[in-house]
Amino acid sequence: MNKMKIYRVTLIVFLSISGIILTLILKHPIAKILSKINNFDTLAITTATFSFTILGFLATVVMFIFTQKDSPFIKQYLTNQKKNFIAIYFTALFSLLLTFCLSMSLILYNDPHIAFFVIANTVSNIMQLAIILIIFINLILKDKKEVMV
Repeated sequence: MNKMKIYRVTLIVFLSISGIILTLILKHPIAKILSKINNFDTLAITTATFSFTILGFLATVVMFIFTQKDSPFIKQYLTNQKKNFIAIYFTALFSLLLTFCLSMSLILYNDPHIAFFVIANTVSNIMQLAIILIIFINLILKDKKEVMV
């Protein structure tokens, strides 16, 4: 395996488990809060809405990047870094779909263990979204600088 492939796999694994690790660190306070909740419908509906809204946002980000692909900087980025961006993007998509499915099962079963994983996956989704936003904003700013010069 070359260095870029190892980097990509490491990034995907980190993005996939980062929210779970962070939530496990905070397991005791979260478990205390979850033990006092009898009905998890509000949490489930909120996280399901969040995941579908972010899925729409990610679709918009990709459409914007591909509509700007004639720009020299974005063309260069897509040539050099496309595999990394796609890896991050599809990891986020899968994680958001998993959050949605977990939220639906939380509505069905009303189980605190499922609620814990919904929270963990939502934290992971937020971290993934932050990374995609940083990439997207950098692309836009560098492209804007290149156009102005």
